[in-house]
Amino acid sequence: MDGERSGGSGQRKSRNRFAGERERNIRRFRMEEERRRKAGRRRAQKRAATEGVREYVLANTPKSIGMAMPRRRFVLHVGPTNSGKTHDALETLKKARTGVYLAPLRLLALEVGERLRDAGIRSSIVTGEEQDMADSDTHFSGTVEMLDTHREYEVAVIDEAQMIADSDRGGAWTRAILQVRAEEVHVCMSPEALGLVFRLLDLTPNEAEVVQHERANELVVEDDVWDGDLQTGDAYICFSRRQVLEVAGRFERDGHHPAVIYGGLPWRARRREAAKFLEGSADVLVATDAIGMGLNLPIRRIIFHQLHKYDGRSDRPLTDLEIRQIAGRAGRYGMFEEGRVTAVRHKDMLRLRDLLAPFPVEPIDYAYRSFDLALGLDERWPLSLIMRCWRETRPGASFLLTQDVSTPIEAAIWVERKYGNAGMERDMAYDLAFLPFEWDDHDLRDEFRSSVRRFMRGDEMTWLAMFDADGNDLKELERGLKILAFRFAFARAVGLLDDDMLTGFNATRDHLERMLINLLDGPKGILIR
Repeated sequence: MDGERSGGSGQRKSRNRFAGERERNIRRFRMEEERRRKAGRRRAQKRAATEGVREYVLANTPKSIGMAMPRRRFVLHVGPTNSGKTHDALETLKKARTGVYLAPLRLLALEVGERLRDAGIRSSIVTGEEQDMADSDTHFSGTVEMLDTHREYEVAVIDEAQMIADSDRGGAWTRAILQVRAEEVHVCMSPEALGLVFRLLDLTPNEAEVVQHERANELVVEDDVWDGDLQTGDAYICFSRRQVLEVAGRFERDGHHPAVIYGGLPWRARRREAAKFLEGSADVLVATDAIGMGLNLPIRRIIFHQLHKYDGRSDRPLTDLEIRQIAGRAGRYGMFEEGRVTAVRHKDMLRLRDLLAPFPVEPIDYAYRSFDLALGLDERWPLSLIMRCWRETRPGASFLLTQDVSTPIEAAIWVERKYGNAGMERDMAYDLAFLPFEWDDHDLRDEFRSSVRRFMRGDEMTWLAMFDADGNDLKELERGLKILAFRFAFARAVGLLDDDMLTGFNATRDHLERMLINLLDGPKGILIR
């Protein structure tokens, strides 16, 4: 009897194991089937989105966009750095009843906006990080991305149009050239960009005049590498904040009084450092390639520490255009009979002699097209999917490439995974995806995520509370200003920015900038962190 019970128990266990295994196999089969169905739906969705993007691009080619614009007169100012092309274009802008200046950098937008105001012109200043609106403004100065393609002007100035070949931002120049609504459009550029800009203008019914600008003095590459003898008016160029401060500290120990300029400095601090160099209280300048655009400085000689830099993705050689742009800052007309250029390394001298010789420059081959708002607002598919499909689509002309949208894609994916379509309008999702930051910047990526979470929960946005910064920590002050600029852009994107908040942002920025400027007025070498 015990044996029969034991045998029956074993059979039941065997049947149970078999049944359990069968159930697991069925579940695995169903899960695999569901995965296949989901993958099939994703493939079908991507095919549909790809076709939708392709149809949009074919219906909205650069030529169709350009031909739809009213007829405009273009004046193309072509010349090397320090040849007066932007100066001449701005003189025309000042005389116009209404006008817009489109800058490559926030600092240039602020600089030109202030210059227009100093001339008695009511100019608003708007960048991705701040806005300073003038009552009943007639003029507008902003970064090129801030162009309102619906507002009409008498004169527009588009500066540094060779940036049309920049993979991250070049599409903003393409858009400005094709779509700015101005009777007369002045486009300032280096010689490399002229052919490409003409190819764009061939897509429009416009007339164009070329004004060639030449340097008023010669740019000379010295015979030998820099011998270590630092002279008044020298600008030593390196390519990181840390290197700038280290070199400046070394020059201080040698008895010099250096000014410093690098990308992380706010506009007021940069202007203050430039003023020291201009007035002579600083005898030399240590800077990054941030001096390549704007800031007319009394530089006698450019000294290159190296001809390569880390650009946020990889360490790479400087482009020919970047080298010419920086080297061209030497020899401000009216102060020096010539500009001089040298380098620390022999191999870099060879490249400088080759690039700065008076031979025809290599033309830029490609421009970039930016992602269109109208395409992003198509709610048939997720925004991130539309951008991925667009990135793989030829943007409507043989010489155009699609602008890099890596950060907007990552931002859109995060929002879609976290919130789906619940509680967020598509236009807001678009604005959040295109906030001015890089996904690889850990500070701003964390700030993006926490700001979206707080906003979606309806929390009070106490954005100014954390800025009780240590006035003796340069890096922390720079970080605070960076985060403050992002918070301003976020508040504007989600419609929270009002007069009180704007006043708070401006007061906090002023406070942080004053502390930073006070630090830079002291010894530079101790600021390294």
